Amino acid sequence: MKYIFSLSLIWLSSILCVAQNIPYGKNRFTLISENVEREYYVHIPLSYDGSTPVPVVFMLHGTGGDGEEFYNRFGWKELSEKENFIAVFPSSLRYKIIDELDGPKTITKWNTPPDAGWIFQPGEVGKDDILYLRKVIADLQNKLKINSKRIYLSGFSNGGNMAAKCSIELSDLLAAVCQSASSFNLDTTYIPKRKLPVLFQVGDRDYGPGNEGPPVAMYLFDTLISIPNLPYLNGKHYRIANLHQRHFELENKYTMTGDSSMALVATYLPKTNTAKKGFEFKYIFIKNLDHEYPNGKNHPYNSPVLQWNWMKQYTLDGNAVSTHALSVINGYGSGTYANGDTIHIWSSEPQNNKTFNTWNGNTETLEEKTNWHTTLLMPDKDITVSAEYINLPSDLNYKGEMIQGPYSKKEVFTYFPPKNKLKGVAWFFAGSGGYGRYWVIRTEERKLLDLLATSGYAIITSDAEEVTQNKDLDQNGSFGHQYVLDTVKNEDLVNIKFLKNYFLAQGKYDVSTPHIAIGFSAGGAFAEIVAGVYRWAGSLSHNTGVSDFFASNGSIAHYQNNSLNDDGPNVGMEGNVKAAENMLKYQNRKVFNQWILQKPQPLHPERFSRIEGVTSEQSLAIFNYVKQTGLLDSKNYLKTSPTPIQDDYEAHPTKYPALQAFPSALVMEAFIQLKAVYTTHLFRSDYNGSALKFIKQITGVVTAVSDKNDETKSAKLFFPNPARDFVRFDKNSSYSIYDFQGRKIKSGNADGADLYELGSGSYVIKIGNRAGKLVVMK
Repeated sequence: MKYIFSLSLIWLSSILCVAQNIPYGKNRFTLISENVEREYYVHIPLSYDGSTPVPVVFMLHGTGGDGEEFYNRFGWKELSEKENFIAVFPSSLRYKIIDELDGPKTITKWNTPPDAGWIFQPGEVGKDDILYLRKVIADLQNKLKINSKRIYLSGFSNGGNMAAKCSIELSDLLAAVCQSASSFNLDTTYIPKRKLPVLFQVGDRDYGPGNEGPPVAMYLFDTLISIPNLPYLNGKHYRIANLHQRHFELENKYTMTGDSSMALVATYLPKTNTAKKGFEFKYIFIKNLDHEYPNGKNHPYNSPVLQWNWMKQYTLDGNAVSTHALSVINGYGSGTYANGDTIHIWSSEPQNNKTFNTWNGNTETLEEKTNWHTTLLMPDKDITVSAEYINLPSDLNYKGEMIQGPYSKKEVFTYFPPKNKLKGVAWFFAGSGGYGRYWVIRTEERKLLDLLATSGYAIITSDAEEVTQNKDLDQNGSFGHQYVLDTVKNEDLVNIKFLKNYFLAQGKYDVSTPHIAIGFSAGGAFAEIVAGVYRWAGSLSHNTGVSDFFASNGSIAHYQNNSLNDDGPNVGMEGNVKAAENMLKYQNRKVFNQWILQKPQPLHPERFSRIEGVTSEQSLAIFNYVKQTGLLDSKNYLKTSPTPIQDDYEAHPTKYPALQAFPSALVMEAFIQLKAVYTTHLFRSDYNGSALKFIKQITGVVTAVSDKNDETKSAKLFFPNPARDFVRFDKNSSYSIYDFQGRKIKSGNADGADLYELGSGSYVIKIGNRAGKLVVMK
C-alpha cells in the first residue's frame, strides 16, 4: 500500500509514477509491429512506486471489442488497485472475415486461424499477434518495473481463443493463462515452449457469441467432459478437455470440486509426478451463465477475483509461489502469505497512557515503520514484526480556556511541554463549522495530538472567527476560516498572530521556536495560508485541494494527505487531482513537500477498539455485524461508502434493530471508523508517523548524518546560513550535502558549493570530518 510519495524526490500526476513520468491510472500506449501502429491500455495502481517489481495481468477482449472497452467494463483495473499488479488491455486489429455462423463481416479479431471458427476473406492477411504481445511485454519492461516471472494472461471469447494460442506460443514468458468462453478448436496436438498452468471457464447457457440457449443440468458436467461426440454443442466440452490433456500431457482423470449452485471445477494434473507442483489444468462450468465474462456484477461469479487468486500462485519458473508465516506481535495481520503479497498490519490499541511509536523486527519491507497501520511486502521467508509503544507525558492535559482576542473571546486548547524539551509548536484548525476542541475530543484527531505532544511539540487549537461568532463574515455560505491573504483584513490571521504573541509573552516558547500549521478540510486550506503568510516552518493539510497561490509562489514546506474516496464538499476526485497537480508545482520549484493519497484498507476485527471504552470483544461483535449484513467483500474491504448507511441510520434508527444494543454515541463512532477504512472525507490517524517524520525534518529535529569525529555544528563551518544560491566553506575541502532523510544530494572538493538545484528546506553538510545544518531559503 505505498501511497506515500516524497515529492522532493518523486513527482506525480494527475498523478505520476516514479522516474518514468507515467500517470497513475489509465494510460494509452502505442508501438509499431509489422509496420502497423498498435495500441494497448495500461492501468497503473496508486500503490506502484517503481521501487519493487510488480506482477502484470493481460486481459484480451472478445470479437468486436478493444482494449479500452475491457479496461472500462470488467473490474480488472479495480482489482489491480487492491492487489498491486499492473493490468494491461491490448487491442486487436480490424479485419474482413467470414464467420462460420454469421458469414462475411468487418470486425476486430485476434488472429487465431486456422484454430478458430472463422477465416479471413480472400486478400485479407492477418498480423502476427504473438509478435505484437511480445513487443508489448518488452515495452512494459522498458517503461515500468515489472516482475518478469509473474506475467499472467486472461482472455474472453475470441480473446479466450487467443489466450489458448498464447498458452502454447507465449508459454516461455507467461506464468499462467486463463481462457473464458472459447479455447482450442483444431483437432491437433501442440507442443508448448513450456508446460504452464491453464484455466478454462464456460457457462451452462453459452452457445457462442450472441447465442443463449437453455441451460444444461450442472450434474451433467462430468458427462460432458468425459464422453466424446455428444450432440450437445457438437461435443465441445469434451474436445476442449481432451485437447488440453494432449497439449500439456495431462492425466485423463480429474478431481471434481465446487458447488453446483454456482460453479463446478474439474482439475487435471500432469502425467509426470515430478511436475505436479508446477502446473495444472482447471475446467470450470458456471451455472446460469451465457456468452458473457462474469465479474460479480453482471453475474454472481467474479472471474477477475477468482482468476487472479488462482494465477498468482504460479511463477514463470514453474513453481508455486512460496508461502511464509507472518507473526505480528502486539498487533494484527498474522497469517500465511505468498512471497510478494502486500499485507496490511495494525498495532493493538495502546493501553496505560501509551501511544504507538514504531515497528520492530523484520521491518525491511515495511512501507513506513512509524505508522501504526502500514503495509509490508511479504519476503521469501518467515518474519516477525512487533509494535512498540511509548509513554505519554505524565503531565499531558489539553487545557481549555477562553482568551479574549481582538474580536471576541476564543476557546483555545493547549499543551506545552517543559521549555527545555520543546521542539516546536503545532497549531490545529478544524474544517467548515468545526470547533478546535474536535482535535482534542475525537479519537482519530486526538491520536496525532498525543503523538506530537509525546515527541516534544506544543499543541494549540482554536476556532475560526466565524465559528466563534456564529456568523458568516465573508458571506460565502459556510462558517470557516477566511482565505484572504491580507494580515489586517483576515480576522483569522489576526487572531493567530494575537494568540502566538499571547503565549510568547507567557514564556511558553521563544521567538526562534518553529511553528507548524495543521488542518483538516477547510482548516487544512487555512493551515497552508497561515504558514505561508507568516513564514512558519511548514504546513500539513488533510483532505483539501492545495492552494493555487502557494503552490505557484510559496516557499514553505508543505505536507498533503488526501483520501481516495473523499466525498466532501469541493474535494472528491476533482479535489484530489487538483491537489496532485499543485503538489507538482511545489516539486518543480523544489520546495520541500510530501504527498499522501490514502486508499481503502481492509476492516480488521479489532478496529473499533480504537474507540474509547470499547473492548476487543465488543469490537469483534461490531465487526461480525458489519460482515453479516453483507457490507464487506471476501477480503473485508467495504463494498460501498458507509456515508449513506449512516445517514439512513440517523433518519431511521429502528430499521437497524441489531444496533439498538449499542449506545448511539458508540454507533456514530463506529461509522467514523468505517469511513476511515473506506477513506471518505474525514481525518485519519493511519499516517501519523509519516506526519511526525515530516515535522521533525522541517523543524530540524532529525539528524540524517552522524559522525563520531563531528567537531562542531557551528555556522563557522560555512556561510552564509541561511543561504540562497551559494554557500562558502572556511577552507578548500571535500564536502557532501545530504537531505534530512540521509540521501546524498551532491558532493565535491572546493571552497564552496552552488545551491541552485536545492529547494527550500534544511540540509546537512559534511565537510571533512565535520558536519552542520544548512538552511536554504529560496
